Amino acid sequence: MRRFSALLLLLTACTSQLQTGTFLEGTFEIPEEMVTRAVPADELRYLVRFPDGYRPGDDLPLVVFLHGSGDDDYDSRWLTSYGLPAVLLFDELPTALPFVLLAPQAVPGTSWDQGRQPETVMALVDHVLDAYGLDPDRVSLTGLSMGGYGSWHVATRFPDRFAKVASLSGSGYGTTALPEDIDVCALADVDLRGYHGANDLVSLPELNVSVIEAWEQRCGATLDFRVLDGSGHFETFDRVYRDAGFYDWLLRD
Repeated sequence: MRRFSALLLLLTACTSQLQTGTFLEGTFEIPEEMVTRAVPADELRYLVRFPDGYRPGDDLPLVVFLHGSGDDDYDSRWLTSYGLPAVLLFDELPTALPFVLLAPQAVPGTSWDQGRQPETVMALVDHVLDAYGLDPDRVSLTGLSMGGYGSWHVATRFPDRFAKVASLSGSGYGTTALPEDIDVCALADVDLRGYHGANDLVSLPELNVSVIEAWEQRCGATLDFRVLDGSGHFETFDRVYRDAGFYDWLLRD
């Protein structure tokens, strides 16, 4: 049985009263088989946002956003303070292309690749798709910093589930070399982009360039990897998520 906040439970039961243009909080019960020592939690919190004017049944894409590190208190306000949620919160989306946003919150003290969190993220995505009648063929994934690494990990495990994947300031697996325990070449046919600031001192661009080059060589594929001149770690988020061209690529079929 899935557990929700009282607000979201009401909205699920009465979809005709679905609130739009605001972030709604929910709690997803993690399936027992996905609870591990690395992530010994039984629930995953998340935010979901429907654009203004949305009505149940509207054919809109779903964008899944994975946040970076720093959320040690399960604080939803922190989650909306930067990146894609902040662009939506402050009504700064540079395009008329609407979408539904799903932003899970990693269990505090963990990263997106630990335990079975990639599988948990997909279980949540499937639940939201089913609960709101969204199109499973129009799901994209993006993340920044720790969520940028997480996007690679989640997409690698579920390469057929995402129309587009965009990794920001973490365009690789968060490692100095390609992991040997997962099939990294599962991403070879995915429409994947990586963005990194040339002046990033948090996640070094040189390290990610070497990992991506190794991935391209091993998998015989080419990645659309973009190094942004003059941008540091956080400036990269601001530039990409406020760029209309990014959404033209991410959301169009």
